[in-house]
Amino acid sequence: MLNNMSLWVLFALLSAASAAFVAIFGKIGIANIDSTLATTVRAVIMAGFLVAISLILGKAKFLSTIDNRALFFIALSGIAGATSWLFYFFALKFSDRLPE
Repeated sequence: MLNNMSLWVLFALLSAASAAFVAIFGKIGIANIDSTLATTVRAVIMAGFLVAISLILGKAKFLSTIDNRALFFIALSGIAGATSWLFYFFALKFSDRLPE
């Protein structure tokens, strides 16, 4: 059985692998479409996936436990994450235009 020390390493490796696939799939996906639209579609799919996971795991019942301060900072984090992904997809889109 994995202990907590092994679990964090496993999750870190899974995170790195997932991030690599984000870059690969993102680069292929935005080949012929606007990067902002691609980011929006990706975010909607992510939101739907995460809502489904929260419902499956029974986490939705804890929504009322989030206080206003925490919600404010979670919202700021979401905005920062969205801008990060917008700039990330812009970088992927414009990487084709680099001089050789």
